Amino acid sequence: MILSSSAGVHYRTNNTLEDVYIQSVSAAPLFDGILVGANHAASNNVFFNIRGTELKNVIHISAANSTSDITILGVTNSGGTNSIEDDLTTPQTQLTDANVAMYIVGEQVTANGSNIGYSRFTTSHSVPTWLVGSSSPTGSCNIGSLYSETAGTFTLWGCRGTSPTWHDIN
Repeated sequence: MILSSSAGVHYRTNNTLEDVYIQSVSAAPLFDGILVGANHAASNNVFFNIRGTELKNVIHISAANSTSDITILGVTNSGGTNSIEDDLTTPQTQLTDANVAMYIVGEQVTANGSNIGYSRFTTSHSVPTWLVGSSSPTGSCNIGSLYSETAGTFTLWGCRGTSPTWHDIN
């Protein structure tokens, strides 16, 4: 299925696709399973339980048109390249995780008339995210990630440094 394709059905805004399985017919992962926003603006769309086999991208969010507010809940990549490719974010996001529970890209953020990026939240450990827990964070982290400690002093932690570690930023 291709979203916003001039060759297919035009899905633009306020749609939900659920329980979709897409398998490539070629030997090499060359195709996108779902392509969002390539030929038309696409916003407020939800993709739930999307599975792909031998695809270049199970879901590909194009930056070609005004696309925003995309929610992906449960994507599985089997034998392909990326579970999700997001061209809206800078740098471009390519998640190779076999399973991503949640990926949300929101509105374009501007300052003084210039695009400075898009809001994003994901459960993937491949890119920065915001985590919550009842004790201090330990272990490795992605630079830019945030962690809210919900017990004790209610501390906010940030991941930074050349060897990324958690730092108290309260």
